[in-house]
Order: sequence, then structure tokens, then C-alpha cells
Amino acid sequence: MAINQTFLDKLKRKWEENKFVCVGLDQGEFEFNKNIIDQTADLVCAYKPQSAFYETEGTTGVEALKKTIQYIRDKDPGIPIILDAKRGDIGNTNKAYVKTIFDDLGVDAVTVHPYLGKESLEPFLNRADKGIIVLVKTSNPGAGEFQDLETGGKPLYQIVAKHVA
Repeated sequence: MAINQTFLDKLKRKWEENKFVCVGLDQGEFEFNKNIIDQTADLVCAYKPQSAFYETEGTTGVEALKKTIQYIRDKDPGIPIILDAKRGDIGNTNKAYVKTIFDDLGVDAVTVHPYLGKESLEPFLNRADKGIIVLVKTSNPGAGEFQDLETGGKPLYQIVAKHVA
């Protein structure tokens, strides 16, 4: 496997292997995650740690996140890692997020929200080797309050989807 594969390269390779399950790692505890990874690594197309569950534990949680990421890399460097962080802020703040998420943590992709517009996403978009997953229509109970609002005869989420496609 090539060392410099992009997020999309890795994901497509897993799909070619008929692996379509993304496993969420929502526990900020390394040993728990290690057990999940050991049981699922041969089945998944990606792992998705939820950053908040690590951040809430302070430096201990961040270390658990780093260890979890490294363990996945050691187990199979071809499995993409998506940080579920739902980031979205002004450009300079997002530049700092990009450094932390892609350079320091070394994940392949991150979830972002588009509410502040394209300029806020530029720091993420400038990393062609990485991926961003833009929130368009979410499954939480209150999602429709804004996402289903109609503008120009279409729900907002459809307009957002068209813009980010």
C-alpha cells in the first residue's frame, strides 16, 4: 500500500474490499477502543472517533485519542480515520484546527459544519490529501428547526448540499 494515500484513496480501497461499515469510537478510553478495533478491523471501511468524548477527559483523553489513532495505524494503515469534531469557525481558527486535526493527530478526514460559509472551510479544503465531511442533514431530533426551513421553495439542507457538492 502506498504511504501517501489520500482519504478518498483509502476509502475507495476499503469499498473495493466490500467494506462499508464505519465504526464510531465514542469512548475516551484507549483499552476499550483497542478491544473494539481488534474485533472490527477486518470488517470496517473507516473509524470515527468523536472528539468531544476525548476532550472532556482533558490531557488524558487527548492521549487516549492519540493512542487510539496510532493503534489503528499500526493495525492497518489503510483504514481511514475520520475525526467527528463538527468544526466550523472563522478562517484563522480553522487554520489552527487543521494543524491540530491533520498534522498533530494525523487523521484522514474531519466532520465540519458550513454555517459560516465557504471561506471558513477554506483551510480544510486546502488540504487535498485529507477529507472533509460537511454536515448537511443531521439525524438529531431538533435538526429540522433550521435544516428543513424552506428558502426559494427548497429545504435549506438541499441548498447546502448543492453548494458543497
